[in-house]
Amino acid sequence: MEMEKKKLIQFKNIVKDFDGQLVLKGINLDIYENEFVTLLGPSGCELCSLELRRSFEKLRILGGFLEASEGHVIFDGEDIAQLPPYKRELNTVFQKYALFPHMNVYDNIAFGLKIKKMSKDVIEQKVLKMLKLINLEGFEKKDVTLLSGGQQQRIAIARALVNEPKVLLLDEPLGALDLKLRKEMQYELKKIQQEVGITFIYVTHDQEEALTMSDKIVVMKDGEIQQVGTP
Repeated sequence: MEMEKKKLIQFKNIVKDFDGQLVLKGINLDIYENEFVTLLGPSGCELCSLELRRSFEKLRILGGFLEASEGHVIFDGEDIAQLPPYKRELNTVFQKYALFPHMNVYDNIAFGLKIKKMSKDVIEQKVLKMLKLINLEGFEKKDVTLLSGGQQQRIAIARALVNEPKVLLLDEPLGALDLKLRKEMQYELKKIQQEVGITFIYVTHDQEEALTMSDKIVVMKDGEIQQVGTP
């Protein structure tokens, strides 16, 4: 018998109002531990980027960068509405990667651990483990600005994962890559998610991407959830 999966995140009636315009209209959604969930905006329409932003507003509310106008976000049994972003057990990977150009690969990945004042040995152990996970062993000293888009993307993911968050939020992280690389990275991401065994929440309007990677797809339209289900 399959073990009952644990609800990790619950969006309860989340409403977001921007200057009188409702961008999220009472969102209710449960996300479970170790689940790969994709928020899918509609494709091939002028409003896509708006829809995607709406999906992303949900991520930002979860990450603590944006406050909901109404409703609650329950994370691991606790209402986190008042919790600042740095105290939430989640990290975000953005489409623009946001790597630190003046730091090498090692220091980029180690950044969060240094802030937590971990010992050098522990940091080294964790960074090397991450480099192995993302298939970039031996890249420690490399200049991040000289790496390919796919390599930079992986380092951004490693930098987020090394902090051992319970949830990784991914905002269209493959959007800047060419098609062949996107395909490779889709499988790579799914593999990483299964290996680290944490919850991934992914925003995209690429249907194929959603179908390839997700355990659960949440179809968003006009600030509402249209449908939730497996691929």
